[in-house]
Amino acid sequence: MEISLSSYIKSNLDECLNNESLQVYEIYGLINPEIEVEIEEQKTFVKVLSPIEISYQEVTAIVSESYSIVDSNFGKLYSIATETITKNDEDNFLEQKTIDMFVLYDELPLNGINFDCTIPTWSKTEVESNLKEIIEPNMQSITLRNSLNENPKKYYILEADAKNTVTDIMYSREWPLYLEVYPSENGILTADNIYTTDILKAVANLFCFNNYHFVYDVKYPILIKISENDEVFQFAYQIIIDNNQPKQNELGDLELEKTVDICENKVTPITVNTYTEQLGILTPLTNVDISYSCVSQKCHLGKSESATFTTEFPQCINGLLVGEQANYFKSQTLISTNQESQVVLILEPLQSKEYEVKVINSNGNIRSTTSDELALITLESDLGYSTQLFSNTGEIKLIPDNYDISIYLMNNDTSYTIEEQTVTNCVEVPRQGLLGLFGTQEKCIESEIPEIELDSVIVGSAQFDFDITSTTLDNSNKVIFYVNYYGLPESYEDIARIYEKIDVLDENFIYPTFENE
Repeated sequence: MEISLSSYIKSNLDECLNNESLQVYEIYGLINPEIEVEIEEQKTFVKVLSPIEISYQEVTAIVSESYSIVDSNFGKLYSIATETITKNDEDNFLEQKTIDMFVLYDELPLNGINFDCTIPTWSKTEVESNLKEIIEPNMQSITLRNSLNENPKKYYILEADAKNTVTDIMYSREWPLYLEVYPSENGILTADNIYTTDILKAVANLFCFNNYHFVYDVKYPILIKISENDEVFQFAYQIIIDNNQPKQNELGDLELEKTVDICENKVTPITVNTYTEQLGILTPLTNVDISYSCVSQKCHLGKSESATFTTEFPQCINGLLVGEQANYFKSQTLISTNQESQVVLILEPLQSKEYEVKVINSNGNIRSTTSDELALITLESDLGYSTQLFSNTGEIKLIPDNYDISIYLMNNDTSYTIEEQTVTNCVEVPRQGLLGLFGTQEKCIESEIPEIELDSVIVGSAQFDFDITSTTLDNSNKVIFYVNYYGLPESYEDIARIYEKIDVLDENFIYPTFENE
């Protein structure tokens, strides 16, 4: 860094001396000067080793060396960045978090079993899209230890000392991602059905069992940003997963195909009016980040200083205009920018509420979660707002809308082993007599199911639609989610029983309740 800064100063020294404030002086020298730079945590020292002759109103002075001391936290930010990479290389923190995403999210098939007679399949394109959407908010949640915006959940803290700076780790779903999945064929991932013989296929009511295990190669870039006051140090890092294992970046950066930059050709004036709604009244909203996406490119147009933002847009038919601000759900709309126009964006405020998960036992009794139980909650609204919760208590941000809510109750106290089993399935089949078919007879088939080990198991679930109104949010400060408990599985039959209940609401189920404590 010191060598690079020295080279930069040397290359731009002549331009600095041509500054208007120095025109009253006659300056000679600085022929092939030697520049020395020393960067400390809060100061940067610059020494110019070259004689300089300076004349002003017939007075001449010769300066053999020049010094400058700049108050800057550049060295501090650089040391934090270095420690961040070193610490991540020690324990592969960011790579392990990526692997965790495959374990925690159903949209990313990794390994498991399925008891449906229909063999499950997944599209590689859809898996890639889901992975991008999952990486983006999870990376934004990760912070460094002792950062001013430190995440209260230890799971998301990278153990490098941020020294009271602000740290951000970012990935955008608009950025590239390399993905290979094995086994897959023609972009399709398929589970294996162990019942493949002609005899077994002929028995319609046979107990079905599908298992799957996919191996992933993943590569994607992230941006790590460390800032203090007005100074920002940011750098890119590439995360690599090789055969489901973390791997350090030794393969170089992703090479992106160069295309025409639509964002450079901004010619059409567009006015964007930004509002938020409070108690049914539209209120002007300032400091909204405005962006415009056309085809595969996203153009960042700036931040509105007032509720009326006018700037030039690139020309595009049915591009996506987006307005974003912290603590508001983004507002977006399709607009064509081939002619001058005005558009209105209304951003819905995100209302923060406490939440708690309660468990409904099979007898209908309600209890709190235990220390070895973890609730995984996903909420997706019709408007496109979504959030994921990985704790039994905490804070949730909501907007008024109808939600598709999924709750899984996991028991992760220890690993579980489902012993190898022999499953006998009996069905009624036609019986052959001397004169042809005569009645039926019972035919039984034994199937060997191998032993499996599980790090955690699903012991409860709830999936349902739920409408959250503005009135409900305005008059409450806490929401309680309920999930039905099915018990710890001890066999394949127990696992099958639990999976059969996932999509069916139990008769004792209770919809979320909102309280005002």
